[in-house]
Amino acid sequence: MVEAYTLKALRVNLSKRKAVVQPVNERFAIEFIGGRGWGAKILYDEFDGPIHAFSPENLLIVAGGPLTGLTVPCSGKTAFVSISPLTGLYGDSNVGGSLAVELKKNGFDVLIVEGAAEKPTLLVIEEGEVAFEDASHLWGTPSLEAEKALKEDFGREAQTAVIGPAGENLVKFASINCDFGRQAARCGLGAVMGSK
Repeated sequence: MVEAYTLKALRVNLSKRKAVVQPVNERFAIEFIGGRGWGAKILYDEFDGPIHAFSPENLLIVAGGPLTGLTVPCSGKTAFVSISPLTGLYGDSNVGGSLAVELKKNGFDVLIVEGAAEKPTLLVIEEGEVAFEDASHLWGTPSLEAEKALKEDFGREAQTAVIGPAGENLVKFASINCDFGRQAARCGLGAVMGSK
């Protein structure tokens, strides 16, 4: 089963505009399987007490499972995991589409985002490399329009995770939108993305 993973995590600190690749332990991969399991374990290991959902220290974790990228029914799910602004506790939401597939094609099983950018920022992952680009021109744009603009800039095959004005304004039930109309709409994780 370990062959299904890249056994690499991409950890991005938006405050420092820095990205590092971290190895994923094989035992961890097997015991927690991926997606929500990885996200829950990463959150559990990172924090020893309460943390506010909008704190820069909170993590936004994006992960697929061991079947991500295979032609298996229901394997195209991406899990988003964080501290929920609705409950102040663990929260997860998943979305269909190819976001986790593209993450894996770039060499990563999981993306861990921490910190908070000084201004609206695009996190671009392409061919295993990370770039931070200005997203001010997209701020205030409805999510479908933002996604359309990104696909015009990066190509139709580019996979995106975007928020709209609800996430930008930290509405506690905001969603993360992917693949033109697919939403990770549980637990207000769009607001967590907006706080980043």
